[in-house]
Amino acid sequence: MMDGQTNPLPAAPLPGETSRSILPLGAAAGERAAALESAQLTQFLPGTLLNAIPGSVLVLDRQGEVRAVNQAWRSFALANAPIPQMLLEGANYLAACEAGIGFVPGQGSEFVAGMQAVLRGERAEFAFEYILNTAAGKKHLMARAAHFSREEEFCVLVSHEDITYYKLAEAAVRKTQSEIERLVRERTSDLELLNGELVRQIRERKRLEKELLEITDRERRTIGIDLHDELGQQLTGLVFMAKGLELKLKPSPHLPDAANLHRLLNDALNHTRAFAKNLAVMEAEDQPLPEVMKNIAKRVRTLFRISCTFCKRGPIPELDPTSSRQMFSIAREAVTNAIKHGKAQQVSITLSWSKGNLVLEVKNDGQPFQAGCDSGMGLRNMKYRAGLIGASLDIRALAGKTTSVRCTLPWRTELGPLFDNPPKT
Repeated sequence: MMDGQTNPLPAAPLPGETSRSILPLGAAAGERAAALESAQLTQFLPGTLLNAIPGSVLVLDRQGEVRAVNQAWRSFALANAPIPQMLLEGANYLAACEAGIGFVPGQGSEFVAGMQAVLRGERAEFAFEYILNTAAGKKHLMARAAHFSREEEFCVLVSHEDITYYKLAEAAVRKTQSEIERLVRERTSDLELLNGELVRQIRERKRLEKELLEITDRERRTIGIDLHDELGQQLTGLVFMAKGLELKLKPSPHLPDAANLHRLLNDALNHTRAFAKNLAVMEAEDQPLPEVMKNIAKRVRTLFRISCTFCKRGPIPELDPTSSRQMFSIAREAVTNAIKHGKAQQVSITLSWSKGNLVLEVKNDGQPFQAGCDSGMGLRNMKYRAGLIGASLDIRALAGKTTSVRCTLPWRTELGPLFDNPPKT
């Protein structure tokens, strides 16, 4: 006290001094308590400690008044706040926030509500992302608040981190992602168009291939019928004429020649009938598949004078006409290739039911099959015919100079079951 005057409370400690407050003797009790709390907080969080924190930091008391700030916050307030003193020591920080200083509309009140919950001890911490309007433009900030106490002291530490760079980076990533998605959609649309065209072309090609096979089957049937009806009838007439000639020449020395002519013509008639039946596929539509395979083996023995056997293993299900016709054509093609290209002398045809599959296998002892040599029309036809009924075709060379053509028809395909009553195995 000097000349009846009281010493005022200094705004801040002098350089080199510790944080302290000089209270006027006549000060009210409330003022003395607030000043004491401010001094205690300053001692508890000295400026050097706050300045060591890289972000913008301020310390609030229970009433939301600013008790201490670090240099980063001070610089930030001086550069961006319309009235910096509203964000520095002694000011009520919550009042400034409620006034919406720097906040976009609506964010200030939301931030204050969260801060008040921390100040009342209802929440241990609070985080809030907001946009701050500054002279340099909008900035994205992340505010975090947490309360702590020491003995009787209570304060809230508030930090503000500038996350504008990260938000701009996120926006750039989103824009790039959106552009990529747009390009993907465009490319996908283009690919869908191309795929649709490709599917159309594949379907058209399959339609043409199927039509070609149907035409081939019709032509073969027509040729077979013509051989049977036209050439067969003529040969039949010649056989009868040769027989008549043979009877007329009984006392003649030319009788052996007439008999030989009759035999040759009769053989030619039998071969013609066999060829006609082999070309026509009508029997595949009205006979069980094992019977059809047996007839193929019989005709091969008759026509080509080689060994050809058929073996049925287990019960064989009854096929629909289309599947039966295709299996017949595959077997016939496999036998023809074995004799024509493989020069086979022994051919075996096996029909079996195994593990829910109908298996047709044609083996021969001809020239070994060369892997990768599947460019022949006959092989392509067999594979296509197998595909028409949902079967698979496997051609391979086995031990002992044996070639195997194996067609496997499953009981159930993507189209559903192929047989009404499959055999039990």
